[in-house]
Amino acid sequence: MIEKIKNLLGGTGIIIGFIALLLIPFFLLNWYEGIFNTIYPWIVKITGFAIWIIVLSFLISVFPKARYITGMIMVIFSWALGLMLWLVNLYVSGATLGNVWTIFGVAFMGIGVFITSGIGMLINGNFFDLFMMLIYLALIYGVRMLGLFVSSKYPEPKIGLQN
Repeated sequence: MIEKIKNLLGGTGIIIGFIALLLIPFFLLNWYEGIFNTIYPWIVKITGFAIWIIVLSFLISVFPKARYITGMIMVIFSWALGLMLWLVNLYVSGATLGNVWTIFGVAFMGIGVFITSGIGMLINGNFFDLFMMLIYLALIYGVRMLGLFVSSKYPEPKIGLQN
């Protein structure tokens, strides 16, 4: 009996599941403002903490033996900055263009949210906000590249038993 249900719903189950995955964000985005207002204060605190850790790691990287670890810390904490920017752009995309465009942006592996929010800022004439978003994207990319550069200046520490 279970095999018959699996065979019957095999192809249609995948299609129904895909449609459900696309519709769930649509219903959640109706409340995106409330969710964003709840999460945003925490995001700001985490981002502030990440910026302090990145600056401290950069200062500690003066010592050669600490360069590998501090470089990796800068790369890891740059992801917190990227998450904050992504969530802000998700909100901006939903507020300026609506749910359909936001789902379209999320469907492009998440990076489309930056594009759709940029289009929304252009349409609404928020050129300064668009410029600041691009600057922030460049800073996040720069911190990641700087972290990789710093970590490459000293070999990876050996962990475990050594002969």
